[in-house]
Amino acid sequence: LEFELLFAWEYIANIKFLLEDYDGAIEIFSHLIENETPQENFTNYLSYINLADSYLKLGKSQEALVTIQELQKRLPQIRKEERPEIEANIHDILANIFMMEGNLPQAYSHLQQSEAFYNEQNDTLLLNGKYATILTRCKYLKYSGDFSQAQAILQELVQQESNIHWPVRKEALELLEEIYLQTDQKDKLIAVYQNLLKIEHDFTKILQNAYLEFLLYLSHLTLRV
Repeated sequence: LEFELLFAWEYIANIKFLLEDYDGAIEIFSHLIENETPQENFTNYLSYINLADSYLKLGKSQEALVTIQELQKRLPQIRKEERPEIEANIHDILANIFMMEGNLPQAYSHLQQSEAFYNEQNDTLLLNGKYATILTRCKYLKYSGDFSQAQAILQELVQQESNIHWPVRKEALELLEEIYLQTDQKDKLIAVYQNLLKIEHDFTKILQNAYLEFLLYLSHLTLRV
């Protein structure tokens, strides 16, 4: 039951993150970290990654850095088979932190270390870990002024609708929107907005179905009582 509650809280935090309620996500991820179970649990370590990512969404790079530094202290506790991917995600978050602070050489160093892991791995534990690194590469290219290469990678990514999950596609589209605006390609924005509206519509349907399933579950419990 303790682990089921842990996963339930993590699920709620992820929903808050997807709804862009980053303050709410931070509150729950912080709660999960403060109440870590003594057993080795991959979810515990992901909470640090997700907490740092939530801080980054709010532009709080220093809070994200402190969170990642706390996770680095726990690396020896992580199972050997899981540690490399956690380390890769640490480097990905650090790359984003240093980009936000304008330190592109340091950001590039961490990006390379994250890419080195995912370039060698086909089967990974995290659903979107590899794509997160690709998006970080595109952000780095954009920060560096290489808009054309970032645009090419993002356009290829958003076309893989059947292969990538919608949160990745949404972020890729939002990055494309920024590039189109910065490079005066406003004629391409309509397609981006149409895709973003479709993603928002599909996500609303997912939430509605999840809520209906929850109500059905509650009704079954009531009938049993």
